[in-house]
Amino acid sequence: MEDSQLRALLETSKKILVIGLSKDEFKAAHQIPLYMFSHGYAVVGINPTVESGSVAGMPVYPSLGNVPADFAPDILVVFRPSEQAGEAVRLALLQKPPAKAVWLQLGIKNEQARQLAESAKLAFVQDRCIMKERVRLFGEAGKN
Repeated sequence: MEDSQLRALLETSKKILVIGLSKDEFKAAHQIPLYMFSHGYAVVGINPTVESGSVAGMPVYPSLGNVPADFAPDILVVFRPSEQAGEAVRLALLQKPPAKAVWLQLGIKNEQARQLAESAKLAFVQDRCIMKERVRLFGEAGKN
């Protein structure tokens, strides 16, 4: 995806659904969603081991099926091993409405996920960090 497309995606998106949001504050799967949240995005996470219902102020649910129907994400961000990314995207596409874009975090690549997203006419990014791309394109203060 070209910079102009990434910029447009990050500018027009307001809601992010994170599959694999971590409760461990030292993991990227915690720090990056928290960064996006602190920069004005509504972030909802999926993590079956979180019992409290939220992590650092972000609502977290045990599965996609538990996400409130009125939360329609713009971007689905995947923090799962590459081999699980295809299944994560497949399940996310069952949500109504599905996200407008799929973003596999840095180090995560999956051809099945790409094919699923593209066949559903969704924007697709893989092996890139959403936080680093936002900083690179907008600077630290950036706008949302």
